[in-house]
Amino acid sequence: MKWSFRAGSRRHDDPSKVGPQFPRTLWAVTDPEAARRATVTEKWHGSASVPTRIGYIDLHGLSVLALAGDHLAIRGRGEMMTDTRSCKIYPARRALANRGIEVRLFSHSSFYFWTCDSEKLLAALKTAGFDVASEEVRFRDRRVIR
Repeated sequence: MKWSFRAGSRRHDDPSKVGPQFPRTLWAVTDPEAARRATVTEKWHGSASVPTRIGYIDLHGLSVLALAGDHLAIRGRGEMMTDTRSCKIYPARRALANRGIEVRLFSHSSFYFWTCDSEKLLAALKTAGFDVASEEVRFRDRRVIR
């Protein structure tokens, strides 16, 4: 199965839409052509905490993390894609014992993915070549400042 990113599907490209219009696709990859050719090998379903200009939005049960070689994507409200050279992965925890991962991008705010299978997910990311830290971080719904 190939990636399903839609070129030109950004909301700000449509002049008929009113209100603030922000890009819905973030590509934090070093080689976009290799990312387009990558084939999805594993998927996890869960929730995501996605950064916006006013804080984080929680997508409860509406997100998918897809792994394809040395690329990963979090899909939900928009899409985020990164590769092994553009991020660092941390085990994450938030209130009520929810566990997951933090995808800390070097040039953007962090994305969080919450799943019951966080241990399997971390092992798969480490096997795929991602830089996975051993220390666990705590999620704080803090305001995103750019």
